[in-house]
Amino acid sequence: MSDTAEYYTKLRDRAAKLAQSLDDAVVALAVTHIDVEEIGKGDIGDEAEMSETSLEDLRRCVANAAFHVRMAEQINNSYLRDLSGYLENLGLDVTRASSGRAG
Repeated sequence: MSDTAEYYTKLRDRAAKLAQSLDDAVVALAVTHIDVEEIGKGDIGDEAEMSETSLEDLRRCVANAAFHVRMAEQINNSYLRDLSGYLENLGLDVTRASSGRAG
């Protein structure tokens, strides 16, 4: 494999690792959204329950975080497609181009 192909493969491995991390973050934020809704279930209207203002702020924060993670996913996925194209142009099978290293 040429130096260029090795370098592109290394970049693709790194981007693939980031894609997995971002996917994990999306799942974690989905669970967090459910947890926020649980916090918001006021059973008796007691003063110890979270205020509606705080609850809405919390919902907005989690929703914004999820939005930004999804944006990061789109950016990274576009980069992964570009890298796959570069590897294909070098004559490499992109499904086998992964070296297993993320370094």
